[in-house]
Order: sequence, then structure tokens, then C-alpha cells
Amino acid sequence: MCKCFYTAGSKKTVEGTLGGVVCTLAAWAVLFAVCRCATPAALSSAGSCEGTVVGSGPAAGVSWAGLALATAAACLLEAATTQLDNIFVPLQYFALLLAANCQE
Repeated sequence: MCKCFYTAGSKKTVEGTLGGVVCTLAAWAVLFAVCRCATPAALSSAGSCEGTVVGSGPAAGVSWAGLALATAAACLLEAATTQLDNIFVPLQYFALLLAANCQE
């Protein structure tokens, strides 16, 4: 199987980024299942997740499309950074989740 690197000298691959997106969305799905929420948007409704840690977090009220977009953007940012990605990427992901939650 061919590895598709982003740049010639990079260790980061397209496959790794796609794997990160899939695994992160799978983790969200497990989290929603454990909390008995069918969708991310159910977290902010009057469902069983109201008042829980997950129900008040940054993903509360986010649609699957918004969650997927924020996750893909964070994974692409991780692929583009060369230093301090373990400090910067989670903060950026949190901000992206909050931005995906904005409903006007």
C-alpha cells in the first residue's frame, strides 16, 4: 500500500489524517451512545444528557456535519503543524467545536 505524504520531507500522511478523523468521530459516537444521545444536537435538547458533563461541553448542540467539519479541520491542522501540536491542536479543536455550535 502506498503512503501519501503531504510534503517530501514530512512524516505526516493523508492516510494518518483520515484515520484520525475516523477515529475521533468514532470516539464521539461511542461517547454519545454511552450518554444515550442519538446525535450531538440531542445533547442540548431536553434529553437524558441534559446537565451531564457531555451535555454541557463544547459539542452540545453541534450537528454531525458540524462535528465532522471541526474534526477534519483539526486533523488537517495537526498535519500542517511541525511543533507543539499537542498543545495547540486541542485548543484549536475546542474553538472549532464552539464555532460549530454557534446557531444564529
